[in-house]
Amino acid sequence: MINSRKSSKKMAYLATAIATNTLLGSIITFSGVPFLFLDSIGTIFISSHFKLKYGLLTAIGTHFLLSVIHGPLALPFMLVSLSIAVVSHFFKSFMHSYKKAILAGIIIALIGAFFSTPVRIVLYGGFKGIQKSASDLVFILLNHSGYTYMASVYFSTFVDMVGDKIISCLLIAYLTNLAPFKKYLRKLKW
Repeated sequence: MINSRKSSKKMAYLATAIATNTLLGSIITFSGVPFLFLDSIGTIFISSHFKLKYGLLTAIGTHFLLSVIHGPLALPFMLVSLSIAVVSHFFKSFMHSYKKAILAGIIIALIGAFFSTPVRIVLYGGFKGIQKSASDLVFILLNHSGYTYMASVYFSTFVDMVGDKIISCLLIAYLTNLAPFKKYLRKLKW
């Protein structure tokens, strides 16, 4: 009975994180806000507070759901979310301090851009996606300034991701430091 209850709680947390990723990511995508996604905040939270496998499951579930809503082109970006889950888990101690959360956000963006670059090149020729964005301008400027094609895509992807990941990590640090939430998190061990 206790294992069944724990398992139900785990699934509820994962479902909430997946729904948060999908809902916030979809709202931001449809509204066209530049340099912001918020589609990995649930993944970062689960990965930084629980076992890595739950963060990976959150990333996978999010992208399956996003592919249903936005189409199959969301699936290849699952690699990016999986890398975000791994890096978030590695830097989980950083999510309790705002300064360290900023650093974690930058590192997550650096590594996430590394995995996003080949996907962007293969699917969109280096651009952000079907809709043109401010990061596409960064890509064009860097490419015409003499940077290699790969470097231009990488740096425009990093510029696209860094603000979002810093905001996501700061929100998680804020939630983690709230007294009632902090007390509740201590009770959860999985």
